[in-house]
Amino acid sequence: MLPYIVFYITMFILSFKIKKGKYTVYDFFMLAIMIIFSAVRYGIGTDYISYEISYNYLTDNISLIQSRTGWGFSYLMYFLKYICNMDFQSIIIITSFLTNFLIYRFLKKNSDYPGRAILIYISLGFYTASFNMFRQMLAIAFALTGIESLKNKKILSMAFLFLLAFLIHSISIIIIIALVCSYLFLKKKLKLWPICTGAIIFILFYEQIYYMILSNINAFSIYETKEYLPGLGTYINILVYFILYGIFIHSMKNKYDHTDEKNIYFNITTIGMGLILLESRNYLFARIANTFLIYFTILIADAYEIYGFRKKRLESLIFYLCLFMYFIIYIISFDGVVPYKMFF
Repeated sequence: MLPYIVFYITMFILSFKIKKGKYTVYDFFMLAIMIIFSAVRYGIGTDYISYEISYNYLTDNISLIQSRTGWGFSYLMYFLKYICNMDFQSIIIITSFLTNFLIYRFLKKNSDYPGRAILIYISLGFYTASFNMFRQMLAIAFALTGIESLKNKKILSMAFLFLLAFLIHSISIIIIIALVCSYLFLKKKLKLWPICTGAIIFILFYEQIYYMILSNINAFSIYETKEYLPGLGTYINILVYFILYGIFIHSMKNKYDHTDEKNIYFNITTIGMGLILLESRNYLFARIANTFLIYFTILIADAYEIYGFRKKRLESLIFYLCLFMYFIIYIISFDGVVPYKMFF
């Protein structure tokens, strides 16, 4: 646990030095620490073990196509293993670099308070989630970068990045569709109640829908086990997100810059709130919801400023203390990320 605490304290200190605009030496240090801390880990997370097994059994093109890790990720492993003659740790280093660099770049560019947004990204468990489900987080990083290309009207670049995201993890198609629709059509604020109503209906008829549709899809059928059933931590996680969402809604009534861009962030987050309700039936939906809720880190960083916590010592202390507590709780409850081990 100590390495995580030291890491978090370092990120906390550096977060106050990260500003919107040009990159500085503080950006370099913060990003470098995020990459290195993620890249030198060894055997951390249940997915680490399963992917290492896939890497060891990867022998030819037939095993490539049959691999459950997705064609894109499988070809990356094949290239590193047989063309570059690298071991499995090289996969960890490369995915750590790409995931952290692209997501850091996304938050730096799109948040008015990037240092705080990055700290919230770490605090809410997205960063350590990449220690386990690193294939999905890499796909999310490519999808978010693809949206930047869409905003800049670089269609070929967008298509290439979206294709990479889909080939690395097919579940990323959900966020890709949602992001494209939001940027093209949904610039007015969505309401939460119809999304939650749909989620509740899905929950009530979960067995019928799951066994009729999802159980017939190999990628989803593996999640119908006791391992993915909700526990107390699941309901606490749902409650925390709805409290944070409520706080942000209240902050919007006080003072908020209702630009089309911010409305899109809000809409993506609102969809994520509906999806996180489904986590009460199966942890699979938490993985899908996380894809949307990365945008929430930007909104929470905004809410902190709207409420003027920066000028209120007690409120600011409570805010950062809650972030730290959630970070620790998430690590303890997440699959196989403690103790922290390095390959040295």
